[in-house]
Amino acid sequence: MTKKKANSNWFVRNYEILLIGIISALSLLVQALDFFGYPPEKYGFNAIDYPKYLIVLLSLISLYLVIRLNSNKLKLQHIDYSSDGEGGIIGKLDNLSNETSFIKALTSQLATNSLKEDVRVFKDSTELQAHLAIQIHNAQKEICDLTWKKRISTGYNVGTSKKAHKFYDDSIAEISKSIKYREIFIFNDSRRYDRFKNRLQENPDGYSCRHYSDHKIPRLQFVIIDDSEVIFFACSENSLLCSIKGNHITKIFKPYFDEIWKSGTSLIEGPKINQKEIDKLDDKFK
Repeated sequence: MTKKKANSNWFVRNYEILLIGIISALSLLVQALDFFGYPPEKYGFNAIDYPKYLIVLLSLISLYLVIRLNSNKLKLQHIDYSSDGEGGIIGKLDNLSNETSFIKALTSQLATNSLKEDVRVFKDSTELQAHLAIQIHNAQKEICDLTWKKRISTGYNVGTSKKAHKFYDDSIAEISKSIKYREIFIFNDSRRYDRFKNRLQENPDGYSCRHYSDHKIPRLQFVIIDDSEVIFFACSENSLLCSIKGNHITKIFKPYFDEIWKSGTSLIEGPKINQKEIDKLDDKFK
């Protein structure tokens, strides 16, 4: 930017201050001349009615303020919005002419910078379980598994689903040897208790489990992989089978899982086994 252009921009931004400054200076000058008794005739000027002159100046100032306050030009300069507390910027909006422009520009910025989540939809539970098994196998930190939907699908552990489910079970057994795997059950089906007994027999170091008594409320079932992906099972016949990757979706469901975990009855906590509670369940499923 040239020096001439920079000076011009400075004048545009500060013209109001300059104008008010000039009016104020003239007002003070006239007031000073009147106060100290310097007649204008002495300097070759016609007589001035100082009180009237001051009224004119004050009227100009008042007129300027009325126009300024009622102007529909709202100048918004250098407005920054943080998106997620991690240093991201949603928008920087400069010199917008009015409120409508501001709202449109802000809406556009929000749409442009909206959260992009990676969504994958599965055609059936077999495809979902295969994907889940791979994600469990590749996990690096922790897995949170909520196993409590009201009904198990009719095709569970049959045909190709049986192979996918075995792959899923084997992945749990393998990965929970090295990273934390927390699973929450509602044992409303003996097949779920059989799964738990398999985990108990394998006794991997990283596996922990809690359970709840059966409840009649509908339950959303999901698995969280490494705070980066949530995989959703069907909670009813019309539910969508899908996975959603993204830090923001996990920040919703991970705290929810943690709250459920806190209130559950412990069965396994790593090497610690609550044998008394397991004996009660054994009696129930005999």
